[in-house]
Amino acid sequence: MAKAEATPVYVEKPTEVAAGAEEMVTVHLPKYHGESEDKVVWINDRRFLIKRGVDVSVPKSVALNLQEEERLLGISYDYIEANANS
Repeated sequence: MAKAEATPVYVEKPTEVAAGAEEMVTVHLPKYHGESEDKVVWINDRRFLIKRGVDVSVPKSVALNLQEEERLLGISYDYIEANANS
């Protein structure tokens, strides 16, 4: 199984936030064949629906969650690839 070619691009553009609110950053999840559905992220009973193919402002915790998911997917793809012929 091949590793996914297109990975999300995370653009760190902090936006102005109210006192006590979480810092917002801009993320971009690419649209590519086989992954055209919007992405749902749950953090502490809050649901975020992230549209693919456009820049979206989300709390920094959501962006970090997306980055960690990509890192773990990469590790699992590498493991599957390494053990495919075993």
